[in-house]
Amino acid sequence: MRLYDNELSTFKDGEKSINLIKTALPKFFDYASIYLVGSVSTAMLAWYSQEAVSAVNVALQVLNLIIILFNIILTGGNFTLSFELGRNKRKTAGEIVGTAFCLDVLLAAVLGAVLFFMSHQVAEMMNLQGEVCDMASQYLKMCAAFLPITVLVSFFVTLLICTGHSLQAFSISAINNIVNVLLCYVALYSGWGIMPDGVLGVAAARITAQAAALLVGVCMYAYGRCPFKLCFKPLSFRRIIKIGLPGGMCSVSYNFAQTITTAIIATFGTLIINSKVYYTNILCYIPVISLSIGFAGGILIGRYKAVGDYKSIRELCTQNLRIAVSINLILAILIYIFREQLLSIFTDDVFIIELAGRIMLIDIFVEAGRAMNNVFENAYCACGDVKTTMIVSICSCWLGSVLLTYILGVQLGWGLVGCWIAFAADELFKSAIYMLRWKTDRWMRFTL
Repeated sequence: MRLYDNELSTFKDGEKSINLIKTALPKFFDYASIYLVGSVSTAMLAWYSQEAVSAVNVALQVLNLIIILFNIILTGGNFTLSFELGRNKRKTAGEIVGTAFCLDVLLAAVLGAVLFFMSHQVAEMMNLQGEVCDMASQYLKMCAAFLPITVLVSFFVTLLICTGHSLQAFSISAINNIVNVLLCYVALYSGWGIMPDGVLGVAAARITAQAAALLVGVCMYAYGRCPFKLCFKPLSFRRIIKIGLPGGMCSVSYNFAQTITTAIIATFGTLIINSKVYYTNILCYIPVISLSIGFAGGILIGRYKAVGDYKSIRELCTQNLRIAVSINLILAILIYIFREQLLSIFTDDVFIIELAGRIMLIDIFVEAGRAMNNVFENAYCACGDVKTTMIVSICSCWLGSVLLTYILGVQLGWGLVGCWIAFAADELFKSAIYMLRWKTDRWMRFTL
């Protein structure tokens, strides 16, 4: 049994071909780019102000939750677009992209305005107080004002990948990261005075980098002559929401649950908040590859679904599970072994480094389950079986991640160790249900 079958992982799409690795790589850099922006901010702020670290990372948790809402549109748009391209219906594909674009811009403008005017109240809801609350509010307000830019960067990256323009998508993520790193340094340590310092400087660096990436993304999409028609078609809207609402709820539910657990952990004090921040900024990179494989697998499964090739769908999903789980386990074990060296980037606190041993050991089980979930959730959505992932994800997140975090972390006093046990229970339960459902072949009955 081969780990990777290139013929199975390639779909001929007219003159072009969609390949798993070529599709997964730029998406990997897109996901890594999102996390790297947070990691760079955390690493630079860690030697600037511990209060700023707490403020920015709690604010990022809130922002990420809001941005994840756009996964509803992105998920529905991507899989519907992939299905139509598999049928060679470029006109319909262009209408889907144009409708998704209008939805993104409108929703980003509304949510950005709400967050802008309620930034301080949101920071207080996250159990932040005093100076930390004020800094988080400032960061949220500045990022909320430019939320449409943030949303459209991911929109164009994902569409370029979906239409086979992998290299162009990679260039957008690269520009975003390079500009962000340079401007963060200028804001915090250069002393040139050309940018605000502290939290506002980090926010300005993030926004400027995303604006540069968006400009490149628009140019790349136009140059690639990708399907696009600026319109709002009720039929396209219904198709996007039909697939995207249940499918996107997996990410929404997961990230909302993470926001609630962060609020619970915030009651433990600044040291524990920062401990979770540092661990998360290291561990968040583990599932990036399995996320990318799951996304690329979903794009290919959408093509195979369009032509009714269920044998290839089964084999591709099995192959992707082997790859994703193997990579996640290897990365989790390596991070556990080298945890002290990695944490030294952020802190030299003995308590945080010692606690990391227990947390990162438990995280090996978290990542095994997460790898399977990343593959299955994309596969189910690409096949049209979207209610399964929605129901399982919501029930598991709230009963496993949130409720168990409160019971183990707060009531039993296990702190972060209890939180990570809850995360492991959530991921492993979901993966078991998805596996049992997949073996029944009921996903074949659905259509896009």
